[in-house]
Amino acid sequence: MLSGNNLTGKILTVLFLVSTLMFSVEAQNKFSVFNRYELSHDYLYMLNKSIDDSSGTPWFSTFNISDENYTFNFLTSGQKLGLNISTVFGYEHFKNSNRFVVLSGETAYKSKYLNGFVSVDAYTTERRIFSEVQDIQFERFIKENAHEPIDGVFDFRFNLPTAYIETNLKYLKLSVGKMKKRWGPGYKGTLGLSGTAYSPFYFYNLNLNFGNLINMEAFLCGYDDESIYRAEMDISDTIRVKSNGINLRNFYPRYGAGQRLDLRIGKHVQIGIYELVDFFGTNELSRFANPLQIYYLANESSGTNNANLLGGIDINVMVKRFRVYGEFLNDDITCFQKSGNPDKFALQLGFVFYGKDPLLQAGLEYTHVSPYVYSHSRVLSRHSHWSESMGWPWGNDQDVFTAHALFNFNKKMKGKLEVNYWMKGEGNIESDWYADGKPNLDNAPYWVQDPVKKVSTQIWYEYNPTNYLKFNVCYEPVISDKKFTNGLYCYLNAKIPGTFQKNLHVK
Repeated sequence: MLSGNNLTGKILTVLFLVSTLMFSVEAQNKFSVFNRYELSHDYLYMLNKSIDDSSGTPWFSTFNISDENYTFNFLTSGQKLGLNISTVFGYEHFKNSNRFVVLSGETAYKSKYLNGFVSVDAYTTERRIFSEVQDIQFERFIKENAHEPIDGVFDFRFNLPTAYIETNLKYLKLSVGKMKKRWGPGYKGTLGLSGTAYSPFYFYNLNLNFGNLINMEAFLCGYDDESIYRAEMDISDTIRVKSNGINLRNFYPRYGAGQRLDLRIGKHVQIGIYELVDFFGTNELSRFANPLQIYYLANESSGTNNANLLGGIDINVMVKRFRVYGEFLNDDITCFQKSGNPDKFALQLGFVFYGKDPLLQAGLEYTHVSPYVYSHSRVLSRHSHWSESMGWPWGNDQDVFTAHALFNFNKKMKGKLEVNYWMKGEGNIESDWYADGKPNLDNAPYWVQDPVKKVSTQIWYEYNPTNYLKFNVCYEPVISDKKFTNGLYCYLNAKIPGTFQKNLHVK
């Protein structure tokens, strides 16, 4: 932390820090710039156009379309570097108003064998507005009780949403760093990995494809949120610093791993199967770090039941311009034993029609997540990061029905209409099956008991007058237990104009 009496010097320091954000490039963002919970309109438009591609449809349950829509500013022999800076002015109103400013910088690098991408955000910290359903939100990481970056200056924070480097090989990609990962076919969200929580650090992410028939993926990541579990743990084993008495043995490091196999059957059917595991401690790390193993067998051999196992399967069926899809998730896999946590499950069903301008796509979706999904008796093994679900973004114990239509009126105007019916129970990802008296889940009712029922609508419009300016507005009326409220969300995204290209000749 920097401090001092010279306010001008502090402001100059802020400007210097912000200037480090100015190394960036325009990329094909897969998630919305303004709403962390939804895929970007540009990505969905690209997915729509791929339906007519003679080379075959893409994988619908993996995020393997690379960010290659760069405007590179600097070119050398076999290397490209892109730089860009932009800002977002946000206004959110739900019962009360909130205004914030975001300064974003991105850098993209591309060569014959390596790709790299870094994005950094700096933003003011006026509190985010939480609506009744909380499914519209710009990603700003504001940790409670955190130190101010610079004393005496307006309160702001930094976030590093993406920072990775990957091999640029035809059949194999190996990446290291922070990135968004999404597994599953859903529109509103997915069950195993939705990519909407704050990105953990991936020690490795392997992606291997065999032509257009088989795709394999595996990863190992580390979570940096172990300190938030302090209130739920009682640490008796200590490693204490003599000078200040601080206990260094407070928490074990947390990790996550996953592996996935996708198969294409003919031109119309895609099937994916995956396994996820959340765990803590170095002993468990040695069991699950190997990407060429079955996590279920590794956990059985440990005899500890410390790890949280999740397994899932999804399917996509294309018939002309229609896609029918489904996903099933089993949490705490105990299919061959009766002891320990019982099975919990989530499922999702839906279909999408891919139209042509102005109707980009339209569809229906149903999602069910039963109580205790993503939670675990060993609290460090929850399927979450910074208390947010790594799977279905809104947690568990709920049923959600969604209808949506996306429009591409012309190059400058886009729109969306979405209606959601929520049935939410009292459970959440911190609920503990043991602490709740081991309720009998085998005979538990399917539907949420005594739910809070909500109907939310998103009426969304985006206007792009130039390549450097984008205006996004969303009106959200909500009926919750027969009470009407509504929200308004406005975002202005401005980029520094004057894209240029320059050849760098290095002797």
